Amino acid sequence: RVANELVNSIAREYRWPGFAAIPLQVTTLDQSEPFNRRYGIGPKQIVAIRRQADRMDVLDLITGWQRLYPLADGTFARADRDIRYTVAADEVTVLSEASSKTPQRAVGHPLPADAPTTPTEWLATGDIDKAMAGYRAQFQADPKTLPEAALNDAGYTLLNAGRLPEAIAILQLNTELYPASANTYDSLGEVLTAAGQTGRAIAACEELLRRVDADPNATAEGKETLRNIAQRRLRELRK
Repeated sequence: RVANELVNSIAREYRWPGFAAIPLQVTTLDQSEPFNRRYGIGPKQIVAIRRQADRMDVLDLITGWQRLYPLADGTFARADRDIRYTVAADEVTVLSEASSKTPQRAVGHPLPADAPTTPTEWLATGDIDKAMAGYRAQFQADPKTLPEAALNDAGYTLLNAGRLPEAIAILQLNTELYPASANTYDSLGEVLTAAGQTGRAIAACEELLRRVDADPNATAEGKETLRNIAQRRLRELRK
């Protein structure tokens, strides 16, 4: 959290795109009734909004629920990213890089009340068990919708966001769905090491070494690199 604040401060000073460029001028939130709404943008993106007694939140699919601050123009802003939301019963408008000269606009419409919660939403809210069950069902229905690289990237994104349990869960899932890939065990070993789970990290590195030669997709050079990483990590872990 401290690192994020430092990055945001630097981003404001140097006006990096995608970050809030100026302090927010917040107004008072009206006393509307509480609600929970989910909006679909295109075939895959979902924006979840919840309204409580004195605040509005949006579900960030990496960092979880983030507070929305009401502005004088009727929009809502996040403090961590340069995004503005216009929330209505029949649609939500999302303006990314709102302070830039070329903001990106997307409009979402309410999902049916019985629309299932996606695995990514479960993961964002911290319900790891439901998220993993959902991903397994999704993979069984269509493996192409959950490629190894996408799961790997999601794991590292969660790791960088400080959400270690979620990062471990999704990288563990990657080894389950793609057991022939030595790289999945390398990634799992790295996040387990970061989490201080030495025993599990050692097991992941040992599994990598057992599987790396048979990996059908790794090049000879890639196999050697993975082997060296695992051996080096094992030496460090066993000290």
